[in-house]
Amino acid sequence: MGLSIQPLLLCLMLFQNAPTQSSQRLVNLPSGHQVMFRGPVTIRSSEGTVVHAMQYRTKLNVRDTKALRAEIDEVWAVFRPDAERQDFKWASIQAAGAPIVIQLGPRRYERPNTVNFLFTRAADGTWECVNDQAPPHPLILY
Repeated sequence: MGLSIQPLLLCLMLFQNAPTQSSQRLVNLPSGHQVMFRGPVTIRSSEGTVVHAMQYRTKLNVRDTKALRAEIDEVWAVFRPDAERQDFKWASIQAAGAPIVIQLGPRRYERPNTVNFLFTRAADGTWECVNDQAPPHPLILY
């Protein structure tokens, strides 16, 4: 790859809290399940890498990596043609689960509960999910 993924992942983490001007739409997956898409947006890292990114709301527990990875494959099947049409070399799907709720006395706090899946496109046009590399990159947390 020859690229440090750390600045790129930082940009993607910022996406989860960014105010949205992107579209939200309900999308049918190949399995028949429906998910709410947010995006796509274009994110530029400090290194100049351009990423086609989208977020979707999942009903799955984002820590159930096996089920989530299967769902990501379905989401990627819908999202990939758009990334290819626009000739992106990087794409990201952020799975957003139910927020984590923290109750401290009378105060209730919510924080995002997300996992990023980062895809890279090789010179031959094939895509690889960076999360699937062994060992996975340390900044890709499940």
